[in-house]
Amino acid sequence: MNYKKGYRIKPERREGDVIIFTDGTNEIMPSEKSCVDYGYKWDAINGVCTINNKASVDINKKVNEGYNNILGKKNNIGNGVENSVVAGERNRFEGATRNVIVNGNDNLVKTGVFNSSIVSGDRNTLSNDVNNSTVISGEGAISIRDNETVVGGFYTDGLLSNSVAKPFTCQTSQFMMQLSLNNTTALTALNVANGNEFINVNSNSFIDFTADCMVTGDNLGRFSSGVLTGKVSVGSNGFPALQTSTYTHKGNSLSNPFGNHVFYLTTAGSQLKIKTQGILSERVIFTASVRITEVIHDSSIIL
Repeated sequence: MNYKKGYRIKPERREGDVIIFTDGTNEIMPSEKSCVDYGYKWDAINGVCTINNKASVDINKKVNEGYNNILGKKNNIGNGVENSVVAGERNRFEGATRNVIVNGNDNLVKTGVFNSSIVSGDRNTLSNDVNNSTVISGEGAISIRDNETVVGGFYTDGLLSNSVAKPFTCQTSQFMMQLSLNNTTALTALNVANGNEFINVNSNSFIDFTADCMVTGDNLGRFSSGVLTGKVSVGSNGFPALQTSTYTHKGNSLSNPFGNHVFYLTTAGSQLKIKTQGILSERVIFTASVRITEVIHDSSIIL
């Protein structure tokens, strides 16, 4: 690998999952910034530079080898960025991303992002390892979930609290969840598109949660539907706390109905989940169209 512009060190070799750098003479451990700028992932616990499990950068590959279209000034494109388009100024790609489109100024694309875009806006963020997600307009929006669409992003210097301004962002996100169960009544969590059975949340945030839920059987004419709502607060530790949750049954198919099937919003540690129960002697499919409105604070909030 050649030297990235502005650096006198570069990755030299991989030792397990750890990336060793060199200054051309001696092997050294890089700083967090050097590690991320070259497209790798920083392990804060152990203080080492590691491979990115989703998108590792080939040490033998030249910096920025790929087909990118950069339109605008002062854009910072990290190592391992390929097939991406930037239109604007002062946008930053940390590295190891592919097929990303950014339109606007001062936006941040973190490591390991694939097939995602910031359609328009300023100071928005595509977080680490986000896949197939889109930010549409606004300022300060943060995408942290695969296959989500973030609408808005409204950044303000904040409300006054004890004469101190506390900046925050408000935004709305939408994504799908699903689950298939066969011959079981076990309480089971629905999955998001990447296979995770939990919903990522932002620290220091308040969430207004709505999910349009439906259960269908092998006979597509049989269904039950309803709306799951909830209020969730998330502290600086990233643990969601459920304030309220209600499921409102909306209706059944006219023939062979499921009855008043119920969905639940639950929390456990850092995880927020939608759960439901299957039906004995039958295969059923559960879907949920989830809409989350969030207020995300820049500083710690007291819950």
